[in-house]
Amino acid sequence: MKLEADALKEIKQAIGTKNFADKVFEKVFNTDIQRLLSMSDMWKSRTPPIPLKYSDFTLPSNERMEEIAKDDQKIWDLQENIAVFKHR
Repeated sequence: MKLEADALKEIKQAIGTKNFADKVFEKVFNTDIQRLLSMSDMWKSRTPPIPLKYSDFTLPSNERMEEIAKDDQKIWDLQENIAVFKHR
């Protein structure tokens, strides 16, 4: 519990900084997933999630970001979702 509280405190302190998005992403999609994967009983009858690393995804060009943002009725794929998240 202390580790979780410390991680959330660190994220809270990062609000408004340039690395806020990567801290949130790493916590939710990597650290928390890694913790859940350690609970092996949970995955006996379901597919385990795959942790993601923020650094594995690159921000597309401004033109591509505009293209993604224009089509607001399209269901974004993982790359597009992360691009929008990183773009802030």
